[in-house]
Amino acid sequence: METQLIIEGVYDRNIFPILDKYQINFFSFDFRPKSFNYLQIYQAKNFLKDLSFSNGPHAKKIFLDFGAEKKWVIDEIIKDLRTVLPPEIPINIFIQPSDEILATEVKDAFLFYYVLCQDAHSIPKLVSEYLNHPQFRGIKIDKYCYGHLFTQGEYSPDLDYLNRIKKNLKDLFQIIVEIDYDWNFEKNKIEHFLIDFFSFKIDSNVEKDFRQIDFSIFDQHVVMLQNKVKASL
Repeated sequence: METQLIIEGVYDRNIFPILDKYQINFFSFDFRPKSFNYLQIYQAKNFLKDLSFSNGPHAKKIFLDFGAEKKWVIDEIIKDLRTVLPPEIPINIFIQPSDEILATEVKDAFLFYYVLCQDAHSIPKLVSEYLNHPQFRGIKIDKYCYGHLFTQGEYSPDLDYLNRIKKNLKDLFQIIVEIDYDWNFEKNKIEHFLIDFFSFKIDSNVEKDFRQIDFSIFDQHVVMLQNKVKASL
């Protein structure tokens, strides 16, 4: 299995040529109003209009970060973005657990990933509630929760549970792990974890000022992370 990178919190269109340069086809927009990477809907639509989409192994994959947003807000944003996206391109969203989502009727709207945070308790119970939902596609483990998974060593019960689900469902259940730019890829901690994507967010590590990306540094970090991912798996 080839683990790939997701660039999170894109707010500048000049990021996309760099992603194309390194064949990174996965990115996210952040629609959480309090986020430093918050993106307005009209900006996201303008970005998407300028991108080319295709099917196949190098197809772009779009993620939208909503946090704990209300279902009706999510529906309105997705409906708006659909006006500039080809109908065959799936929209993937990151959300906190929500009874509203569980009760949602199946629509051609989105696939969702449940975000596991540091304070997540009883991961098997939380994940199992979503497994039979037709739009559930997997989990995103934030960097704090990831550290918690290994407090009992590399064979923690939570890790074993997630690996069993992954082995049974294969690509129908995807695991995303959030990492930092200085992430320590300890092989003994990830070699038994079936990870589909590592994600990292545009933040002050690659900015020269608030929301001003230093593209030279960003380029260097992308190369470094790609090399680390390849070396660690």
